[in-house]
Amino acid sequence: MDRRAGRHLLLPLALAGSILAGACGSPGGPPAAPVAAPTGSVAGAARGAPAQVKMTVAVGALSTNYVPLFLTKEEGYFAQYGTDADLTYMDGSATERAVGTGDSPIGGTGAGLVPSRLAGADIVMIAAIASRLASTLYVQPEITSVDGLRDHTIATTTPGSSNYQTVQVFLKRSGLELGRDLQVVNAGGATEQLAMLGQGLADAAFFTPPAAMRARDLGLRELVRLVDENIPFATASIGANRAYAERNPEVVKSFLRAYAEGLHVAKTDPALAKAALSKYARLDDPAILDESYAFTAPVWPTGVPYPSLEAVQALLDLQDTPGARTAKAEDFVEPRYLRELEEAGFFQQLGLQ
Repeated sequence: MDRRAGRHLLLPLALAGSILAGACGSPGGPPAAPVAAPTGSVAGAARGAPAQVKMTVAVGALSTNYVPLFLTKEEGYFAQYGTDADLTYMDGSATERAVGTGDSPIGGTGAGLVPSRLAGADIVMIAAIASRLASTLYVQPEITSVDGLRDHTIATTTPGSSNYQTVQVFLKRSGLELGRDLQVVNAGGATEQLAMLGQGLADAAFFTPPAAMRARDLGLRELVRLVDENIPFATASIGANRAYAERNPEVVKSFLRAYAEGLHVAKTDPALAKAALSKYARLDDPAILDESYAFTAPVWPTGVPYPSLEAVQALLDLQDTPGARTAKAEDFVEPRYLRELEEAGFFQQLGLQ
């Protein structure tokens, strides 16, 4: 299978709040030639190489949730279907802001999509990546129960982000309240949260693999595994700038064709999936890669990756804004691009049904 070497550097954490022109782009000169389609892909049957549409693709976390997107890049599917994609890491809710402004017309969004749209961002969910919670709460060793969190501090990312809303879900289910029962301290992302817990500046935080394994290595206690509770939650998705998508429906469908190929490989080829995670999360421990994959793979879609209205509604229920009370989950998703591909028989050819 012909793979493209990664030409695009992820933005360092210090620059994660914005897209800087050229920070993650290709080296100077003409774009690389399109990669030959991987054996067995639907793209392999296509004739000729499509014109490449250059696009910054923001990704909300360097976690296992987004492995299908990493694979889409690494296995050449973006290029094969006509997208010259620069994958760019942005923590917190910066990804949703970038998609909403059109700086990243399509991106790997998180739970921040819902509050961002409620606040006026021109963003819509066009496909699912993970539609239930897949996080684990790690705490300082002396905390042995959920009730023991009282009068302690929990670290999270910016309000509105997936991590922050995970905290909200957990507290709501546990009968705890921020400000009354425990305090919150904001951190940039998983790396910063781990540092805070390691230095004793916070007492608890939610992590997804592989950061969860690093938390365990620090001697933190695993207290709650939300992944085992099957809680609907739009943890990770493909979001698009609505106006861009309406102007460029064929570009959107080409992006989704590529993503579907990456998703299929992520589900059916664990070795390739773990290799992609190793590169993007900078991991080389086989045990951590194995555990990360086993933990997260069950939350990826098994059929056509339509957005989950139930998962979107779960986020709406968390929002403390007047608009959230009258909003409908259908207002936050646009399934027509996937539907058109399904009606054309694309997913049947691929084996995603």
